[in-house]
Amino acid sequence: MGDAEATLGGFGAGPLDAMRFVEWRETFAPAPVPRRRFGSRGGEGGPKRPALLRAAQAAAAWMESGIADNPTPLQAMLAAIALLARGGPAGTVCVPVWAAYPAVGFGDRAALPTLRSDAADRLVDRDQPVTWPLAFLHLVAESARAGLRTLDRLEAAAAQGRGLASGGGKRSRLPDAVAALLRVPVLPPKALAARLGIAPQTGTALLRELAAKGLVREARGSFRAFAI
Repeated sequence: MGDAEATLGGFGAGPLDAMRFVEWRETFAPAPVPRRRFGSRGGEGGPKRPALLRAAQAAAAWMESGIADNPTPLQAMLAAIALLARGGPAGTVCVPVWAAYPAVGFGDRAALPTLRSDAADRLVDRDQPVTWPLAFLHLVAESARAGLRTLDRLEAAAAQGRGLASGGGKRSRLPDAVAALLRVPVLPPKALAARLGIAPQTGTALLRELAAKGLVREARGSFRAFAI
């Protein structure tokens, strides 16, 4: 519980009610699966509810159970996803809920997210409410689809970078520049130069050439940077 207080304290959770927290964790945390022994059929332990549905219910319970004095949707989502990371499907991959912003409706900021009206209309009839578990599962699905689109775009850029290697000569640093850009959201010319061990002017020239080829774009911000 100390770790939970330290992590969620930065999000305004404050002191947690120990008894209610333990009850919440035991209710929604994934049950340990017994080790398989030689000659056995393996354990049949584990939660009966699907992991994502359990996470949705855990988030709702966080808001309603009085664990924190000032529960917020962000605390609830972080706490629920942390439960999944203890051995569920999010053990190695974080559930990408945050990427689904375009589907989120503009509801009460102190309540769990709702869906935008057009997204909700695709799921239920207009006279029916969208329950929180359904909204949560839809946001996870939308986020996963957004992640796949980003992955497709990055894989296409990587393939273009490999093409530059075959057509730019052995001394070309363009493929190296593409490889560096694939690893970070944005990259200023000076940072690219430091990564490749080249002069800042050369880093700028590489980024300009990649932009001219349509491989990167200049990201808007308080400083000059480029992104794939």
